[in-house]
Amino acid sequence: MASNTDFYNSNEQKNDQSTGMSTYHNLDLEKRIAEKGNEATLNLNNRNLTDEDMIIISYALQHQTIDTDVLVVESAQIQQDEWSCAKCTLTNESTDRICEVCGASRLYGVPESRFNQEDEWACENCTLFNKSSNPVCELCSASRPHPLQKQTLTNQQKLYYFTDQKLAFTTLNLYCNSISCRGAKHLADGLNHNKVLKTLSLYKNNIGDDGAGYIAQALRHNNTLTTLIFGKEHVQGNSIGELGAQHLADALRYNQTLTAIDLHLNQIGSNGAQYLAHALQNNHTLTSLSLAENQIEDDGAIHLGNALKNNNKLMALSLYHNNIGPDGAQALADGITNNEMLATLNLNNNKISARGVQYFARALEINKTLKSLLLDGNSIGDDGCNHLALVLRSNKTLTTLQVSYNNISNRGGQSLYNAMKNNNTLNEIIIYGNSMDGDIESNIGDLCTSEQTE
Repeated sequence: MASNTDFYNSNEQKNDQSTGMSTYHNLDLEKRIAEKGNEATLNLNNRNLTDEDMIIISYALQHQTIDTDVLVVESAQIQQDEWSCAKCTLTNESTDRICEVCGASRLYGVPESRFNQEDEWACENCTLFNKSSNPVCELCSASRPHPLQKQTLTNQQKLYYFTDQKLAFTTLNLYCNSISCRGAKHLADGLNHNKVLKTLSLYKNNIGDDGAGYIAQALRHNNTLTTLIFGKEHVQGNSIGELGAQHLADALRYNQTLTAIDLHLNQIGSNGAQYLAHALQNNHTLTSLSLAENQIEDDGAIHLGNALKNNNKLMALSLYHNNIGPDGAQALADGITNNEMLATLNLNNNKISARGVQYFARALEINKTLKSLLLDGNSIGDDGCNHLALVLRSNKTLTTLQVSYNNISNRGGQSLYNAMKNNNTLNEIIIYGNSMDGDIESNIGDLCTSEQTE
């Protein structure tokens, strides 16, 4: 497997402009963050946000960390004779409210609002506040901004509308916007310094492989994010292909906090599935992975099946609509046979067939942890039902079985009904959209209802 070091290095050279502070402003966005940023969930979805807007989001993520950390140490620092600047590390006197060199606040590590003073101007390069009579900065010798730039400079030094707000959100929803790889890079810059955010939802944007790479790089350092959502059923992903999957897989080798990744409706293919499968063999934190609608096919399923033999952390795996046939089903069934953790396997709308179901039936004779098996739309027919019926007579762990739209007639339905009479664990069978009589379907439903009420 190739290393992504060249990707990170080359893209850092192409994107070496600072994003920590910018003259770009979006007052509606800033006010929204100020008003809602102290709630558990910050909803910024469906707002037509652009890559430039992610500069503001990045600062919010960094400010969130600074604000939270300072609250812990503020009382201790105030008693010290000296304090160290969070921006330039200069040691200042205890009576100094801001850093003597860079003008950073003692509490927040960002420049304070001193720009209303007529006798000072702020350097665009190093942020030092200079006397109005100085034509150049005393610290870095940068020229004083032209008077026409005064309003822009003021916006820059004021940073953003929410600068003085406490931002406590742990979930950030950015789905259904106009974010590309450039915006993802700004987000990654924020995640590199954030210690609060737990869930980030980005589906229905267009960050692509490079954007996934930037986020993945941040995951190497971020130790609080637990859930990443890049896609959602029936919506749109992020045009993430096999290279993006490789970036994320490499990050999983280092990250120790991420528990859920949703890559629904992207294009990682079988090679992308292989990268992630290899990562699963060494990752000990991920509990939920969705690769639904990613064209992974049998080859990708085979790699994931092999990973399940060695992974005892993943609890939910969704492979919905991936053109997986009997060979892929066999590999997955082999993977779960002795797996002691996986509880949910979603294989809806594939091409498993009766032969593939037979492999799962054999696996369920041994497996003691799988609780939900979803097989809608797999053409399993009556023969597939017969295979499942045989194992349901003895299996004591499966609680949910979905077999809708599978060309099941009365024969297969009756087989399942008879098996359920001897099963006290299965309490939900979803079986609509087949060709059996309504009475048989109702009888199966009644058995499930009686199990739930016992």
